[in-house]
Amino acid sequence: MDAGEWCLLESDPGVFSALIREFGCSGAQVDEIWSLDAENFEPLGEVFGLIFLFKWDGKKETASKGKVVSDMEHENLFWAQQVINNACGTQALISILLNIEGNKIKLGEELENFQNFTIGIDGESKGFALSNAEGIRKVHNSFSKQQLFELEEPKNQEKELPYHFVSFVPVNGRLWEIDGLQKGPIDHGEISCSNWIDAARPVLQTRMAQYQEGEVHFNLMACCEDKLIRLEKKLEAETLDYPKTQIQMQIEAEKEKRLDWDKDNARRKHNFMPMVVELLKQMATKGTLVSQVEKAQERTKEAIERRKKLKGAKQ
Repeated sequence: MDAGEWCLLESDPGVFSALIREFGCSGAQVDEIWSLDAENFEPLGEVFGLIFLFKWDGKKETASKGKVVSDMEHENLFWAQQVINNACGTQALISILLNIEGNKIKLGEELENFQNFTIGIDGESKGFALSNAEGIRKVHNSFSKQQLFELEEPKNQEKELPYHFVSFVPVNGRLWEIDGLQKGPIDHGEISCSNWIDAARPVLQTRMAQYQEGEVHFNLMACCEDKLIRLEKKLEAETLDYPKTQIQMQIEAEKEKRLDWDKDNARRKHNFMPMVVELLKQMATKGTLVSQVEKAQERTKEAIERRKKLKGAKQ
């Protein structure tokens, strides 16, 4: 990857939680949200912001019903214009971390320096500052897919629509959508309910309803307080044995989940291509490569035929 480029990020809570840690930030993590029902948010504790991934159709106007306002009118709100491709995932995450009110998390040196540097400047300048933040870019690109070579797509092949990350945050009693492709932050109005998620729910439901039934063109994650820290504090304060046992089980489950995240991230970062190339060389030397390729092609044809038959049966 060339210097200055940013890689595509996978929409995965393990990736985004690792980004938080590797930025030097503590007190927050990211979890996936499978449903907008209230009970899905309860285990998360305090939710600082939501990260929404959707297919972007290339239109400049936002699909949101909120009002795009000037970022300079709201000094306490962090919004940066996206000025470089593929940075939207990290930009959505940082937009949440820098908009958390109070001292609920520790930003760490990297993000604190960036925050202090961008105070008082406009959104476009913040975007350029982020694109040139070498420490942030380095962490972001550590999750790039390892490739030995790139295949050019046929010129006549229809390109898929790109995906785009935005974030939703509560700041100064109002619900904001932070989208770097717009001309400013999007104001969704005053938060009249006690839980800001209740204000965000209808906004997200409207966005999701734009897709046809059966299409999965979006993903939702929550940036919330560090669950392990919260559970350990809860365990320390608990005096009864039975609740303590329940909390300890939750702590162990959270630790197991993080171990799985770490394993997945290690696989993402490891370059398997030299091993694959060497394996193919050995198979060619032993004369088994061609036969294995033919078997794989036959299995693929059979799978395609099964899908066609299944599709025909449903119709």
